[in-house]
Amino acid sequence: MPCGMMPYPEARPLEIGFDAADFSTTLLDLSSDAWKPAAEQALADAQEIGMPLAVGHLPFVKGGGSQPDAFWEEFHRKMLHAIEASAILRVEYAVLHTNTGTLVMKDYRAAEQLEWVLRHIEPFAEHAAKLGVKLVVENMPVVPGARV
Repeated sequence: MPCGMMPYPEARPLEIGFDAADFSTTLLDLSSDAWKPAAEQALADAQEIGMPLAVGHLPFVKGGGSQPDAFWEEFHRKMLHAIEASAILRVEYAVLHTNTGTLVMKDYRAAEQLEWVLRHIEPFAEHAAKLGVKLVVENMPVVPGARV
């Protein structure tokens, strides 16, 4: 099965206590046209094993927001594809990490981080709304001294 999805050999996920699953859109090749058929296949596979997909995780940037313009242009395109994939997968929520395209998390400052996140998701909010996907920001713990 594509995207690392494995069928359960004997029991359906709902029968053993799972009510839904997350799907990371980063498992898709968001840089090429291959992402769309792969998302459609992932949905078919999830339906085959009886596992609804509730949440789609969107791409994020490691190392903070200091990247060249060409990187951001490609990242923007990947985000649009990931949001479209989330719609294909019928997820209700597309999740961004608090450092999605933003600051490193070593010296986390909540107000500054919120401003960065809101500025970052603004270009995608209308696109997501048109597709019926809600953008949410994941609450992530901060480990002192960590760089994500």
